[in-house]
Amino acid sequence: MYMTNQLNSLFNEVFPYRERQKMEYMLTDIKKVDENYVMEIDLPGVNKENIAISLEKGLLTVFVDQKAQEGEYLVSERLHGEYGRRYRVSTNLTEEDIQASFKDGILTLTFPIDKKIEKKMIQID
Repeated sequence: MYMTNQLNSLFNEVFPYRERQKMEYMLTDIKKVDENYVMEIDLPGVNKENIAISLEKGLLTVFVDQKAQEGEYLVSERLHGEYGRRYRVSTNLTEEDIQASFKDGILTLTFPIDKKIEKKMIQID
């Protein structure tokens, strides 16, 4: 227990609260459904208009620019401002292959599994 507390303390010093919050935001589930990958990304409180998705050289980027609502906040735990997350995908994937939908704070991206990429095992001599 003592060691755990020390590690948590060190982590908190290295990554201030706001940086930890950004890393923990955009929680993502990725699953296989039939012949597709389905990514579900949590974006609570985000407006669809504030989400940008791009694809370049096998790097899928989800970017959010969510401004705080007007008013005097007594507590503000939701993340505001600019933040994003990148996911490595197949370089054969194109923008046309990706279907995106946003409902109830969950961004869903669906795209085909690249059959051209096969896992190859390397033999050890």
